[in-house]
Amino acid sequence: MISSMKVLPPDTLISNVRNVFKNPPHVTGISPKFSLEVSLLQFLMAYLPKLSLVQLMEVQGSLFTLLNDAILFSPNAMILGLALLELIVTKVTVIIKTNQKDIQEAFSKLVEACLNVAGLCLEQTTWLRRNLAVKRNVQLPSRVAGNVLTSSLDEDEDKDESTDSAGSNPPSRSASSSALSSSVGQSAVTIPSGSDAGASALLALQALAEVFPSLLDMLYSGEERDKSTNILNSVMTVVVPYLRGHSFSTMGGHRCASQLLAGISNYQFTRRVWRKEVFDLLFEPNFFQMDNEAVSAWMKIIENLLVYEKSAFKELIARIPVGQAGLFTSKEADAENRAMLLKRLSFSIFCGNKDEFQHHMPEIQERLIDCLKLGQVLPSVQAIVFLCIRVLMVRMSDDCLISLWPTIITELVQSLSLMELELNRDTPEFRDGESAYLSRLAALESTWIVGNTNLQMRNHPGWLQVYLQATKLLDLALCLPSEQLPQFQLYRWAFVGTGDCIPQNGPIDSEYVPHARRIAKSMRSKVKEDVTISAEPGSPILHSHSIKTLLDLYPFYKLVSQPEFLKLNLMHSTGDNASISKSLLIDFIEYIE
Repeated sequence: MISSMKVLPPDTLISNVRNVFKNPPHVTGISPKFSLEVSLLQFLMAYLPKLSLVQLMEVQGSLFTLLNDAILFSPNAMILGLALLELIVTKVTVIIKTNQKDIQEAFSKLVEACLNVAGLCLEQTTWLRRNLAVKRNVQLPSRVAGNVLTSSLDEDEDKDESTDSAGSNPPSRSASSSALSSSVGQSAVTIPSGSDAGASALLALQALAEVFPSLLDMLYSGEERDKSTNILNSVMTVVVPYLRGHSFSTMGGHRCASQLLAGISNYQFTRRVWRKEVFDLLFEPNFFQMDNEAVSAWMKIIENLLVYEKSAFKELIARIPVGQAGLFTSKEADAENRAMLLKRLSFSIFCGNKDEFQHHMPEIQERLIDCLKLGQVLPSVQAIVFLCIRVLMVRMSDDCLISLWPTIITELVQSLSLMELELNRDTPEFRDGESAYLSRLAALESTWIVGNTNLQMRNHPGWLQVYLQATKLLDLALCLPSEQLPQFQLYRWAFVGTGDCIPQNGPIDSEYVPHARRIAKSMRSKVKEDVTISAEPGSPILHSHSIKTLLDLYPFYKLVSQPEFLKLNLMHSTGDNASISKSLLIDFIEYIE
């Protein structure tokens, strides 16, 4: 309505707004959280889109003066000023050419102001040099009101059509500015300390994540790129401490900082500023302690790193040693280090595109074989190997995996046989050391048997994770279409059978019984409650991050032992990329302590 009033032209209106900012009226009887500055800026964000291009060109001088003054206002007004600048620049791109220096100056001041707000929760850890970290006594909120981002993969399952593009579809600029305006309006205006400081810092990070990367790209183009280095360094100085925080109290800051870095990494000219920091963060021990949104942002960061930095993947592979460890390194420490490095290599492959790293398959396979040799020292190494194999099955074509299939089948058979042996420890077959049953399993892996009568203790969390990852590998092989895994079809009968009708409760007296049916039969007598599950063909059945006992896998083995499921799976298994990617992503995330 105001935009259609000819007696109040835009230039006069904006001048009045500036005067109110300079000399605010004394207002009584309103909430202490009410901010006149924020309300006026929200009004401008609703008013300016109604103006024509000519009208905006006429008031651009007054607007930039107003934005320069915004750094003197309350923290939330500063944040909203940055969103207002993005709205103006996006709507009238011709302004950039005619007022580039003025816009860059306003942009730098507003970003600096937002960084000051975001840095309220940081402290210097040493007095010798500037080394920032999140304050120990600060409690950052999980998120701010009006956040346009989804809360988890589970709450927005339909939107994630493919995790290959997770985190790469940010909201539109107008939607971001509108949501940000709403967030500021619902947040506290003052920042005394404690939780209010945390909320304002989180809001500043969110504002930077939503508008900073696109504005940086628009305002610093061509020969102007080099001038953006200083402002990028300032941003990274504040962002990196939040990225190093892996706790419940700093989860919100870590998420917003990850999204900001993901946005910055989309532009190649910024690579020199964040490349080293990203590598350092990737190899930190607690790197994967994050939530779903943060890991989606990091997928985009790693993808951009590997695209823009061609030598990055070679450097990742080179970090995994080949052969035996040094004389002064214990086997346990070497195994743990290899598991950590292999998991990061697997995540990097998962972040890439189909067959992007096919030329590195010989080196990848060499590292996998070396890690398998340490599986008996540390079970988690073998679990990570299975996870890496699942990633390769999704990200590599079938002809790239031909040489790896003998290893895959051997390791999968040994793990399922060990699982079956674990389930039958209390049966007469197991107790009879001379039985053909034990002899057959001992021939597969002699270290499973001690004195031919006693099984080594394997039923602990490390080996349970191996069983789970082996089962998930089988689950994925059943999900993917036969043309994508032609080699597995040659051995499919050995794991789940051919789909012929076999009595589920009958004795196992045939010449060969598939692993899945043998395991299901061993579990059936031990479960207290018979659980039945259903699954869509082409989608993974298992989504658990961990298991407490082997019997937690009974519903899966019961289902894949049914001939009806196998026939349906063979006919309709097309491979649901979204659900498969989500299942893999779950296994990368670690619990936040």
